[in-house]
Amino acid sequence: MRRQTAAVMMLVWILVGIGCATYLPGNPDHDWLHGRWFTHRTSGWTTELNLRVVDGNIVVGTNIQTAPDGRRGTGDVRGGVEGERINFEVYFPHSGNTYTYTLFRKSNVLLEGKSTTGNVILHKAS
Repeated sequence: MRRQTAAVMMLVWILVGIGCATYLPGNPDHDWLHGRWFTHRTSGWTTELNLRVVDGNIVVGTNIQTAPDGRRGTGDVRGGVEGERINFEVYFPHSGNTYTYTLFRKSNVLLEGKSTTGNVILHKAS
């Protein structure tokens, strides 16, 4: 009996984990945001954001920062989109740093706004 209870509890935890990792579709009005966005910073660093909208208006994805000497840092993106405004945070687990972005859609291939480190203009790469 004890083994059966443990097996059932393990199955429940697995199903909960799968359910938490699954996103619902994003609002089709925000499909323009899906994909890779890229910019060159004045500091010489490059920023590549891979974004998608899920669960209605939640923005998730990854951020890859590349230094002029080739060093890279990868962060997790989480935030939201409302109309033409996109707000999200990027968390870099290796350093523990978090950066915020507030961007505005200028076209389907151009975002402009501010991040923790200054002004940002992102161009859609794909």
